[in-house]
Amino acid sequence: MKSSSWVYQLAASCPMITVPVNANETIARETGCLACHAVDKRVVGKAYRDVAAKYRGNPFAATIIRYKVRNGTGNNKPVPMPPFDESKISKADLDSVIDWILKS
Repeated sequence: MKSSSWVYQLAASCPMITVPVNANETIARETGCLACHAVDKRVVGKAYRDVAAKYRGNPFAATIIRYKVRNGTGNNKPVPMPPFDESKISKADLDSVIDWILKS
């Protein structure tokens, strides 16, 4: 065996840890975000790729999106987004989802 065989032996002896391929997508699904949004197409709300494109290069993008999620989008749209407070999505989970959206 090659000298790197110890890596394979170590990997074989470690318990497997199962992590979703995209944990942020899982959070978005579990908190209801994906009921109205999708990554690549408009559903009720904008596609996340469109949101990412809109805010690309904006240093305040995460803050703006966080504000809209926490406070809702108001009545200026056919179907306004309701507010999602910390009882619906934690700050840490929201930050993860926003980071994922902006990388879409």
